Amino acid sequence: SPNPKSDGEPHDAVPDSEWELRTGRAIYVLQTTLPSFFETGLVTRVDVSTGEPVPPSQHSHFHIPILDSAASLDFLSPSAGEEGSNGKGGNGNSGQVEDAEDIYSPNVRLQYTPPVALPAPFPKTFHLEGFHLYIASSSLVRRTMMALYTDLEVTLTKMKVFTEPPPPSSDSDFGGGGGYTNASSASASAIASSLSSSSSNPFSSPPHPLPLNPLARRGSKKRRVGREKYVRVRQLVTGVNRVSGKVGEWEVESTYTFSPATGLILHHTVNSIQPTPHLAVYDLLRGSLGQVFGFG
Repeated sequence: SPNPKSDGEPHDAVPDSEWELRTGRAIYVLQTTLPSFFETGLVTRVDVSTGEPVPPSQHSHFHIPILDSAASLDFLSPSAGEEGSNGKGGNGNSGQVEDAEDIYSPNVRLQYTPPVALPAPFPKTFHLEGFHLYIASSSLVRRTMMALYTDLEVTLTKMKVFTEPPPPSSDSDFGGGGGYTNASSASASAIASSLSSSSSNPFSSPPHPLPLNPLARRGSKKRRVGREKYVRVRQLVTGVNRVSGKVGEWEVESTYTFSPATGLILHHTVNSIQPTPHLAVYDLLRGSLGQVFGFG
């Protein structure tokens, strides 16, 4: 698994209390917004004053140029992500909220290794680094799936937090170790209780907040924070093929790794996709993000 200590962000280190708050908020944002991914897009910010996820701006230019071969890719340059490295600068894809804070590092890295090697020129492992590339790839996946399928739904079937490197993803129960099943940090639970229950806002009506781990609550004032945290998420994605009318179903398992310095999400590793994507999907990636992924 990725090494969170090689994040290149030591100058942005935050106190333990802030680190726990950031990781807790991020876990809660993932839990409550991933199911509405196809409806709203990827949520990357949280309102620290209310704990509510901040919806992506519908006018954000980060969701558009990657689909237009004639569009400028200047926004993908490393300098575009320099601001906001402390989590508060704003990575540019959310609405104007004064107290909004990022949950992803500007250096976030996405990685996926297909179980069977693909033919040339595809690489053994797909990877990209940088917040804006991460957002672009997220938007591409969302728009491509929406073009091919209707009635797309995402269901979180399993979510587990680890305080040490998680076991191999082949473990159907996510393994034991230093994690706690279906439980987030105390800070995330506190945020959950403060959210509005308005059904008109998909971000303010989470299905069931992750319960507070009693071990995390007991004696929390005395223990030294172990600044290592991972979240493993299993999602069921379903949709109806626009051409054949058949229902498609995929189980996607991912691991999110937090920066020990900033408490922001530093790595997103897609552990598995079942069934594996058809080669045609990779051809789409080759045509739109080939240079980004290192092939084309």
